Amino acid sequence: LEDFSLLTHAVPANRVKKHLPEGFELETFDDTAVVSVGAFHFRSLRPTLLPIPLLDFHQITYRTYVRYKGRRGVYLFAAFASSTAGYWLLKANSPIVQRGSFEVERKTGGEGYERYSVQVESAQGQTRFELQASERPHAQEPFGSANELTQFLTHRLHGFMPSWAGGHVNQQVRH
Repeated sequence: LEDFSLLTHAVPANRVKKHLPEGFELETFDDTAVVSVGAFHFRSLRPTLLPIPLLDFHQITYRTYVRYKGRRGVYLFAAFASSTAGYWLLKANSPIVQRGSFEVERKTGGEGYERYSVQVESAQGQTRFELQASERPHAQEPFGSANELTQFLTHRLHGFMPSWAGGHVNQQVRH
């Protein structure tokens, strides 16, 4: 996983809860939920049990932070993949995955990105964002440190999304 960016928004919890399936508990802070857009590049990805060639592709996901059956994770509302092979690999698990045409520009500097720009076009429409993050995140309430905030947002061991069978896929993440 390379070129990871996470654009995060605080949203009133009641606006997010109504989009979660039954059984998912939205993680909140003073009745505020966190919704993120994550953009990243998979390099040399190979699913553990499939003897397929290594895959390289960009992906963007829309997510919120949840607990499900005691497990902390993210619930994915949508995901887009840049390559046909990456799309089919992800689409096999969930109907939320779409194929997209990606334009990614990045310029690194300091401890982050002087510029990180992503534009994705798909049958669903267009997404575009640009960010500058040339320093590490700062601590924000209710987190005691920037590291604690970063861990909350990025160290999730479960990615949940709707499955084709009507239940949910639990995509385990290995760091």
